[in-house]
Amino acid sequence: ILVCVVGGMTWPAFGAQQVTVEQLKEKLASSRAETDEQLASQISEMQLTERLNSQLQVCMKAGLQGDKSRQALIALADESGFLDLPPAEIPAEAAPDEGRQRQIAAMVVEYATRINHQLPNFFATRTTTRFEDWPQGLEFKGIVPVRYIPPRMVGKSNSIVTYRNGKEEVSDGAAAPKRRATNEQKKPATNEQGLYAWGLFGPILATVLVDASHGTLAWSHWEKGESKALAVFRYAVPMEKSNYEVKFCCVPVSGIILSLLNRISAYHGEIAVDPDTGTIVRLTLLADLDQGDLATLILEAEAGTPLSRADLLVEYGPVEIGGKTYFCPTRSVAISRARTLLTSKSGKAPTLGPTKIFVNDVSFTQYHVFRSESRILMDESQ
Repeated sequence: ILVCVVGGMTWPAFGAQQVTVEQLKEKLASSRAETDEQLASQISEMQLTERLNSQLQVCMKAGLQGDKSRQALIALADESGFLDLPPAEIPAEAAPDEGRQRQIAAMVVEYATRINHQLPNFFATRTTTRFEDWPQGLEFKGIVPVRYIPPRMVGKSNSIVTYRNGKEEVSDGAAAPKRRATNEQKKPATNEQGLYAWGLFGPILATVLVDASHGTLAWSHWEKGESKALAVFRYAVPMEKSNYEVKFCCVPVSGIILSLLNRISAYHGEIAVDPDTGTIVRLTLLADLDQGDLATLILEAEAGTPLSRADLLVEYGPVEIGGKTYFCPTRSVAISRARTLLTSKSGKAPTLGPTKIFVNDVSFTQYHVFRSESRILMDESQ
């Protein structure tokens, strides 16, 4: 039973008030007299120095009275997702010996390699909440801000993720996919603005573990989980061993058009796992964009190095599909930073503007088993 009492890299410097998780709790507990808009403004000016875990975030959101303050809390919590937990959530437990560390790591590798074959065919609802900041001086709809405006909600959308025969398909709309006997593959949904998270239902896990086996994978620490302490490993993958594709929409090319970015990058991150089963509970991937291949780096330099951050966080939890329990994605956070493109009203060629932050907060819900249906058509002439 979770009882709540609530009364990586950071945003650009804008005079943010740095707070701990405990200080945030105290602030929310003393904010009863403030309006939703006032509280949202205050939260957006904060910057957490520790990670706000998902369970406590849910409790905090439940205690807020308005949508604006809830949205501000989500943006604040998303950015903290790549930080360390508060000291109180780090168990004072000695690191396991090297033999036990290798045993846990081996279970993790086995789990990642078999998960694709264990999951049934299913579909789930994917809800994406998009946040963007507003750099000082960047015009939007005829308005130019005189100060930096931290990330705020700019849109929300639903799509259906279908997992079938080990492959993920994303389609627009919240309706369940039609069940039909066909070998046709659905076209992927339109690329979202910002960093695109792919392969969350298994492929990304296998990619990270295979890559890490050629890079470095080492014990880091214990951290508090929902029911037990989780084992956390840190990994780093160099460019020459990486199979991780960074997919981003969209970046300036030659200063005149926007284009999708899809390229291999070195990366590093953490894997938090159940030490008894090897089940992966949390995964972070931070792209080392300055370690791409030489040709890519030259092209990006000519375009003004448009993408300077691409960080991904995925959390997994138990979900029921067809009467059985599986560990599947429950939420993900994708944070990216890229250059903007400024157009000229005088007809001059567009130029690169200030950097802009994109945050895609994604939740996965309503998991259902997917069963194909077929029917036999009789020839009435016979």
